[in-house]
Amino acid sequence: MGSSKAERQTPVPPLHSAKTTYLDHNVVVDIMNERSNEALAAVKRAELTFVLSPAHWIEAARSSSFEQACRTAKTMDDLQAHWLRERRELQRREVRAWTCGKSADLDIIQPICRTVSELASDYSGVTGAIAIVTSEMMVRHMQKDGSFLKIIGGAYKGNAEGFERNVDHVRDGRLTPETEQRIWNSWVESVAQEIDLGHLTERLVNADRFHFPSILTEYEIAKENWARGVNNPEMKLNPSRLSDCFHVIAALPYVDCIVSRDNGFRGLVTTVRSRLPFRTARPVESLEQLLDELGKP
Repeated sequence: MGSSKAERQTPVPPLHSAKTTYLDHNVVVDIMNERSNEALAAVKRAELTFVLSPAHWIEAARSSSFEQACRTAKTMDDLQAHWLRERRELQRREVRAWTCGKSADLDIIQPICRTVSELASDYSGVTGAIAIVTSEMMVRHMQKDGSFLKIIGGAYKGNAEGFERNVDHVRDGRLTPETEQRIWNSWVESVAQEIDLGHLTERLVNADRFHFPSILTEYEIAKENWARGVNNPEMKLNPSRLSDCFHVIAALPYVDCIVSRDNGFRGLVTTVRSRLPFRTARPVESLEQLLDELGKP
């Protein structure tokens, strides 16, 4: 807990020499619908690295149209993007890195995979040629697997109910610093238990939070949403808003830019990044804006 200010602000180093650019799902859909062709070609010439995440598969798979879902997934494949690991896997890797005395060490966390197949091996445990998959294959499977969509629906419902309870706590003044600490402790403990490190829980919860970038990002997003829920009683943690959270949790600590034409999404990124004690991704409105900024000295 005795870290200096300089240590607390040590940035997560970039993974590549080229800028890593995370595309929100609405940008992928725009590209699919050929709304950004010129900008897309120019960005590719600038040799930026596009980055996506499993949250894109979920958004595509939730489409009511099987054809639309597959077209969206094929667009992801055509982008030849790199892939952020799923948020919970990132959090497990952050805890492992800390236990090795190398918090925020990208050689241990390895937050970004170069291919869908590398990412998919996290779930299957299968590597090599037999594990070669595409986003289109993943989304087709999700669309056809009724149990998957049912599990996702249940997870969204559980998150929405938890959101309502915590909004009530904030509104009633029951979300005290002690209560917030207990919530943080329970989050960190659940991650540690998943990787058989529950015996280190006491040390983990007393460590500086900036050692766990995506866990801290998720925590700050949750607190911001609770506060917004108090100010706007009509606000719900619906699937769209929850998907936004999943994109931001994974991307904010580990890429250079996040492109989204959604004002609310960019507002969430801007608010949360101001509270984080490490380098975070910069929100950009469009590929056109990104190109304009790249052209500045």
